[in-house]
Amino acid sequence: MANASASTVFLEDYLEHIATLPNEIRRNLELMRDLDKESSKVSKDLEDSEKKIVSDIKRKGNKQKGNAIEEGLFAAPLEDIQIKRQKVQQTADEKVQIAGQMIADCDIYMEKLDGELAKFEEFLRTSGDFSTSAASPGDQMAAKPDDEWILTRVKEYNIQTGTYTLID
Repeated sequence: MANASASTVFLEDYLEHIATLPNEIRRNLELMRDLDKESSKVSKDLEDSEKKIVSDIKRKGNKQKGNAIEEGLFAAPLEDIQIKRQKVQQTADEKVQIAGQMIADCDIYMEKLDGELAKFEEFLRTSGDFSTSAASPGDQMAAKPDDEWILTRVKEYNIQTGTYTLID
C-alpha cells in the first residue's frame, strides 16, 4: 500500500509540473492562428498591389517614351509593396519563433518526464515492485519464427534492446 501512495505522489508531482503546458501550447497556437490571419490579409493586399502596379506600368509605359519606373512615377506604390513584403516576412519569422518556442517547451517537459520516470523506476526497483522483463531465463515462451508457433525457453533478456534470446 505504501508503494501505491508513493506512486501517486510521483504522478501528482509530475502532473502539477505539466499542468500549464497545454495552456501554453494552446496560447501559442492561437497566436500563430492570429498571425496567420493577419499575414493572409497582408499577402492578399500585396498580391493585389503587385497586380495593379504591373498593370499600371504596362499601361503608362506604352503611353510614354522612356522608362516610367526610372523616372520615379511608381516610387510610392513600389515602396508600399516593399513594406507589405517586409510585414509578411516579419510575420512568418514570428511564427517560426513561436513554433521553436513550443518545441523547446515540449522538450523541457519531456526531459522532466524522463527524469521523473527514471526516479519512479528506481523507486520501484528498490521496493521490489519492478521487473525488467515479463519472462525470466528458463521460462517457457511461444515464438513464431516462421509460419508455425514453437515452444521455446528464455535464455536471456536484453533490457537495452527489449529482446529475448530464446533456445529450443
